[in-house]
Amino acid sequence: MAIFIPLVTKFDDKGLKGAQRALAGFQNFATDVARVAAAALAGVAVAGVREAAQFETSFAKIQGLVGVTADEIGELEDAAKRLGPSFGVSAN
Repeated sequence: MAIFIPLVTKFDDKGLKGAQRALAGFQNFATDVARVAAAALAGVAVAGVREAAQFETSFAKIQGLVGVTADEIGELEDAAKRLGPSFGVSAN
C-alpha cells in the first residue's frame, strides 16, 4: 500500500539571482581585462615592427654612405644586436 503526500515548497531565488548578477559582473570585468591586454599586445607588436624597420633603415643608410658590402653590414648589425643590450641602449 502506497501513500502519496503532496508536498508544497516555496523556493526563494534571491540568492540565485545575486549569484547570477555577480557572474555577469565578473564576465564584464574579464571582458574589459581581455580588451586592455589585447590592446597592449597590439601596441607592443606595432612598436617592435617600427623599431625593426628603423634598424634596417639605419644600416641601409650606413651602407649607402660608407660604401661597405652587404656582408660587412651584416656583421655590423649582428654586433649592434649583441652589444646594444649590454650597454643599455638600442641597437640603432
